Amino acid sequence: MSGLPLLTKPIEETGLSLAFCEKTRSMGFHNLAEILELRPKQLTEIPGFSYNWLGDLVTFLEEKGCLHLLQQ
Repeated sequence: MSGLPLLTKPIEETGLSLAFCEKTRSMGFHNLAEILELRPKQLTEIPGFSYNWLGDLVTFLEEKGCLHLLQQ
């Protein structure tokens, strides 16, 4: 996964919304690679998780052709 530069960029440099970036930071993540280390079920257990946040993540990953990384 580290072979995809987009995944290891600071979350603010990905082009995702400011709200998404703030929520991601509040959940303790600094980049997409950290998020993708967890299974979706694990993400739902993190304080601050919301399905709107997950929806934004899914949409972004799908647009970048990386959605499969969330489903591993």
